[in-house]
Amino acid sequence: MLETQVAPAAEFIDENGKVYRGRDKVVEAVANVYSHTPDARLETQIESIRFVSPTVAIEDGTAALKAEAQSPVLSHYTAVHVKTDGKWVVASLRENPVKAEQ
Repeated sequence: MLETQVAPAAEFIDENGKVYRGRDKVVEAVANVYSHTPDARLETQIESIRFVSPTVAIEDGTAALKAEAQSPVLSHYTAVHVKTDGKWVVASLRENPVKAEQ
């Protein structure tokens, strides 16, 4: 379940700059995407993971939300993971849209 992968005080900032705070709001935001596009799938490409302490890691990567009836939605993301009770959970996730090449 997604709930077990998100910290209670998590924060998510989507590619449009909308802020969601708290596990329930973050899970609701993610579930909302899939409720409108049931065939959507998320593909991620991890570019780097840096451990800033034994219980904190920062991950940078690219995400593509793909569905059959629409063009992929691309974003760069930074996730902060924290290890709590022996499990890694997402404490912060920020997405930035991929800018078109000029």
